[in-house]
Amino acid sequence: MNSATPKDELIKSINMRNIKIRNENIYGKPNSKIKNMREILKIEVDPNNILYVGDGLLDKDCAEKFSIDFACIVNKNNISWSTKQKFNFKDNYDLINLFFSNF
Repeated sequence: MNSATPKDELIKSINMRNIKIRNENIYGKPNSKIKNMREILKIEVDPNNILYVGDGLLDKDCAEKFSIDFACIVNKNNISWSTKQKFNFKDNYDLINLFFSNF
């Protein structure tokens, strides 16, 4: 997980939702998304194995910088460019359905 949210806050939110992600796989502030992605790519060296999910231009730009497929969660702030992406979803449920339909 790569986010602009402070890492400690991400860990609290993930734990509250009972989501199973190891803390060492959570990347947030104080580092930038770009710096975090560099760290992620030291572990997962093939960008073809990563799908970057986000809803903002910083997310899109980060994915493009590292040639990673970008899945955009469409919202009112990104409607002008989100539908031009390879993957776009109206909400998180669309994204989850994609994952489960491919297993």
